[in-house]
Amino acid sequence: MKPDIHAPGCDSETLACELADSIDDGLFALDDEFVFAYVNSSAEKTLGHSRSELLGRTLWDAFPGLIGTPFEENYRRAASLRQPVCFESYDPLRRCWLETNLTPRPAGGIFSWFRDISGRKLAQQELRESQVRYRTVVEGLPLFVWTCTPGGECDYLSPQWIDYTGVPEADQVGYGWLAVVHPDDRPAVVDRWRSVVGTGERFDVEFRIRGGDGVYRWFQTRALPIHDENGGIVKWFGTNTDIDHRKRTEQELRATQERLRAALEASRTGTFRWDIASGEIDFDESLHALFGLAPVPGPRTAAEFFALIHPEDRDTVMADCLCSAVDCSPLERDFRVVWADGSVHWLAAKGKTRADEQGRPLYITGACLEITGSKRIEEDLRRSEERFRVALHGSNIAVAQQDPDLRYTWIHNPQPGFSASTILGKTDADLLSSEDAAPVIEIKRRVLASGAGAQGELALSVDGRLRHYLYNYEPARDEAGRIVGLTSATVDLTDHKALAQRVHEAQKLESIGLLAGGIAHDFNNLLVGILGNASLAAELLPPGSPAEEFSGQVVKAAESAARLTREMLAYSGKGRTALETLDLAELVRRVARLVQSSIPARASLRLDLTPDLPAIRAHTGQIQQLLMNVIINAAEALGEEPGLITVRLGSVSLNRSEAAACRLPAGRYVRLEVLDNGCGMDEATKARIFEPFFTTKATGSGLGLSAVSGIVRAHGGTVEVSSTPGTGTSFVVLFPAALRAAQPGTSQAAASARVAGTVLVVDDEPMVLNVARAALQQAGHKVLTARSGEQAIEVLQRHAGQPPVVLLDLGMPGLSGEETLVRLRELRPGIPVLISSGYNRVEVERRVNGQPVSGFVQKPYTAAALCAMVQALLEAGPDESGGSQPPYSLPGRK
Repeated sequence: MKPDIHAPGCDSETLACELADSIDDGLFALDDEFVFAYVNSSAEKTLGHSRSELLGRTLWDAFPGLIGTPFEENYRRAASLRQPVCFESYDPLRRCWLETNLTPRPAGGIFSWFRDISGRKLAQQELRESQVRYRTVVEGLPLFVWTCTPGGECDYLSPQWIDYTGVPEADQVGYGWLAVVHPDDRPAVVDRWRSVVGTGERFDVEFRIRGGDGVYRWFQTRALPIHDENGGIVKWFGTNTDIDHRKRTEQELRATQERLRAALEASRTGTFRWDIASGEIDFDESLHALFGLAPVPGPRTAAEFFALIHPEDRDTVMADCLCSAVDCSPLERDFRVVWADGSVHWLAAKGKTRADEQGRPLYITGACLEITGSKRIEEDLRRSEERFRVALHGSNIAVAQQDPDLRYTWIHNPQPGFSASTILGKTDADLLSSEDAAPVIEIKRRVLASGAGAQGELALSVDGRLRHYLYNYEPARDEAGRIVGLTSATVDLTDHKALAQRVHEAQKLESIGLLAGGIAHDFNNLLVGILGNASLAAELLPPGSPAEEFSGQVVKAAESAARLTREMLAYSGKGRTALETLDLAELVRRVARLVQSSIPARASLRLDLTPDLPAIRAHTGQIQQLLMNVIINAAEALGEEPGLITVRLGSVSLNRSEAAACRLPAGRYVRLEVLDNGCGMDEATKARIFEPFFTTKATGSGLGLSAVSGIVRAHGGTVEVSSTPGTGTSFVVLFPAALRAAQPGTSQAAASARVAGTVLVVDDEPMVLNVARAALQQAGHKVLTARSGEQAIEVLQRHAGQPPVVLLDLGMPGLSGEETLVRLRELRPGIPVLISSGYNRVEVERRVNGQPVSGFVQKPYTAAALCAMVQALLEAGPDESGGSQPPYSLPGRK
């Protein structure tokens, strides 16, 4: 029954239903009990039931197959929540995709509106397939990419350039890339580059570049300046395209043309005369050479001639000769001949038939010219053109043409997010939002009006994502020079910019690490004064003194500060230690047992360890510190709620591109992941978690995760964090897999009776110098001091035969500790030298670079620790070779 649109209380809804009956989309209305109250004509066709069959029945009676499916769930959710619901589904009966919108009715129940979206789904599938094909072709593109600073100094080279030249990027930045340019081309390239840098013109030069195999190849090099909003150049973007084959083909073509011209001038053309009646052919001497034959007297037979022709061309040449002999038509044919050595040569033959007075053909005269070279060039050119077509098709450069109204008339290689079918015939205003289209259209209209090209960079929103494009717009002209449209070329820079941002963030962390390492080193010198003086004061106090407890607290506070500086050194990557071959899975199990009692009972710790993992080269203590910091951090992220912490171990092999994305060398890595289902982090917090002294806790130094970052860098690995607020956090660390097991080192210590002696203390810090002198004098030693390496040399020269021991600081201005050590060994080869530094033993070993050292004491130290080291050296004395017998040698030394 047709609804009464004039019935009270339902005027507007009934009228809307009447209007909806005329649209193409399906629409029906359900009441509170899911009974059909209205069905438009389009819904009748789609559902396969008439209105009379549906009105008054429930949705579940009419379509029982919907019960228990997502359809039922969505309909009931829309009805109960009184909120709109939209979903997509596939109808297997009609083999189509439907988009359904459910909207609550004001009078109760819901409206259901649906349409066929199969076309859109098919377009999405085609787009995904197109993107896959695009990536496949781009990966094979012979194109190098590079960027330069506004002043023209190279600051980035793509991996393709590095792979081709075989020279590290660090050696080619700035103007280092000129080293691989051919010496003959270098002056012109430098002059042209400096000229365009000064003027901002386009750089377009062809020159030769040396490959890693030492061979030079020709490249087409182009560069465009990228301007800021004020017109200033902020970057140069360039590409190198391999044109070596084209250049060599051009050279070969010119050489062949010259040879042909010289051959014609010298009449070096082979001629023949073919007697039609007898079938005999006279060859001149040049023609014999063209057929690879030695000259012989007398004519040759037609059978001998045809036997020399390539089998694939023989029938065609015989037919042409027969036609020319019968109807006196000109003879003109290119064909191949096979020489006795099996080589194939191309000949171009032209001939003319001579006839008697009655018109009977008598003979054919003509000439043959070898065209093997030109045929090869034609084939090479054909192949080169094909390769160029494929290369352009697979590049990431989108090229398009627009008419004077800026409607697209041709498009090649559309950028992601677009297709040729959606672009052709439309303008930028049709394809982009009004905010994005306005600047694009303005630039293009300016190009059409002025006739001058425009280059630069644009940021546009495509498919909901901000993408960056490098563009070049040039006016298109006809033969008369009139502007008839616009040609554009665009390159998607989005991925390149993302990579540049990651590099910037990594450099920022490295800079902070250097600062943290310098602060920690200087702080250690201050701690020497605090810890040394406190320990000296404690020794002077009588037993039971009230000050004894306070001096002990000073020592403990100084030792805590020392631990803090070691964390800062670990963050900076300067806390290097001796490495050993480590079974990471076993260490994870040990740490899990240790931290189990430290984390709240509500936190469950689960281990997921892949068996038979490769070992890693690492310092056990530092990796243990890393594990404990990350696991405890995960436990704290759980808060007061029960949660799960999972520690996973596995291995992964990274190829060159995957490793480059992580800023690692390609190879095999052990993958450690610690994840939790705690509170998670927002992007602002995640960006700062590795910064020193940054913490979200009420208490804490803010160095725990900073030290984790430094430990990972010091071990040649990488750490990545992913987190979502309210979901949890995942820390993923990659450690290089060990290639072989380490050899265990040996150490020894000697102890004997107390020996007093003379000690030269060399340190540029007065506080450190005073503490060391007081401690050693209190122990009964004679102390000489020097504030610099130069003073140490002078003191050593004035005190012949003394001192028997030198306490040397490495970090000094002027003559450094390393240089002072060399000079001391030159003056007194057998003198024992005790190194003092805020860095640890392995870092000190790296800095002394093989110089013999008797011992090492790390700052900050107590008076007792320093005196024990000096006492041991005095007891050991020099060895027979004039060196020292170090009781505490550096790692790896005896």
